[in-house]
Amino acid sequence: MSTAGGEPAARRRHTPNDTLTTLALLVLFLALWQGLTFVLAVPAWLLPPPSTILATLVTDFRVLLLRHTWVTVQEILAGFFIGGGLGLALGILLAHIPRLERILSPFVVAVQTTPKIALAPLFVVWFGFGLTSKVVIVAMISFFPLMVNAVAGFTALDPAIEEMMRSLNATRQQVFLLARLPGALPALFAGARIAIVQSVVGAVAAEFVGAKEGLGYLVVYTGSLLQTERLFAVLVLLLLVGLVLYWAVVALERHIITW
Repeated sequence: MSTAGGEPAARRRHTPNDTLTTLALLVLFLALWQGLTFVLAVPAWLLPPPSTILATLVTDFRVLLLRHTWVTVQEILAGFFIGGGLGLALGILLAHIPRLERILSPFVVAVQTTPKIALAPLFVVWFGFGLTSKVVIVAMISFFPLMVNAVAGFTALDPAIEEMMRSLNATRQQVFLLARLPGALPALFAGARIAIVQSVVGAVAAEFVGAKEGLGYLVVYTGSLLQTERLFAVLVLLLLVGLVLYWAVVALERHIITW
């Protein structure tokens, strides 16, 4: 049995052996890193070994890193849900009104092609150094993937299915809920996976430009002080945040799309 994209479903399903192989590669990479820094006597300020990074992560987490992590997670989730919700709503509207899509598409593409990092200083001026300016940037980043995939998903319904439902006196709401929405779910979740990853990048980039807290702020601050082990600890936290949020979207997709 194949998926909508033509790829066999069995090839996309992770097995325990796949997980063990991934973990083994990770352990091998960390062991090589640890060994090379010891053998070559690499200074910790230049490239700290994984053991030092882990120790810093454990020591600083509750005192320093937890608060900044929570700030960045708030920015990511708020921007993702606001931008994704607006993108989904506009995508549904454009899918049902093709003429409106032709009119608005150039404006949407123009906004999307504008580098968001270039707009960050302007948003800082407008909304300040707090949470709002970061949420706006993340929302703009999350908007486009959900909108494009919503339009693609809701317009992909087989005309024969819609005609059959019409012949059974189905209303437009029934066609939407029973046919269009289930058929669009794979495309919507594909957009959500892209958006959640980009949201992490957008939040950190926004904090680079102007922030008083957050993991992106810590990257700039620790880097300026050459606190390399703490900088790597922050990068590890960013990696974990991105992975957890991405896996949460994937888990929700597998729970909802059971077919």
